Amino acid sequence: MSNNEKQQIAEEFSAARRVLRPASQVAMDSAPQSTSMYPGSL
Repeated sequence: MSNNEKQQIAEEFSAARRVLRPASQVAMDSAPQSTSMYPGSL
């Protein structure tokens, strides 16, 4: 795998994390006891 491909994957991964973080953070804040009901597919 070339460095260019690694860089592209890293950028896509960090962008996905920026999108997913608020939703998972809200779930953690609003239902800390129920996190087992929310698998990582949010």
